[in-house]
Amino acid sequence: MTAISAPSTSFRFGYALGTLTREFMRSMKRATPAVQTQAQPAIHLANIKPTRNDWDELCRIPTLARRGVDLNRWFDANTKAVPPSKRRARQRKPSKPKAPDLRMGSLDDLIAPVAI
Repeated sequence: MTAISAPSTSFRFGYALGTLTREFMRSMKRATPAVQTQAQPAIHLANIKPTRNDWDELCRIPTLARRGVDLNRWFDANTKAVPPSKRRARQRKPSKPKAPDLRMGSLDDLIAPVAI
């Protein structure tokens, strides 16, 4: 019986040592609980008033135009017409010759050896 108990004792010792090591490592990795602070009250966006009264006008006029850039001249200088592309001629695939028509023949030759 002592031969069987020796591995079992070493197994229990190793298991206990592993458990102790695992719990120690877990306690070292666990961060200390943070002190909870009181939450700041949320700012209500409805109370914020716009400082400018000309938002509608700013939305209607592009920024470049407001800076004094002539949009027509800018468009002509910064864009170019795309040349029309030529259509490629489609190459036809060579047609495969059709398989010869299969003729429906008599099945007597196939059935005769089976039906005795």
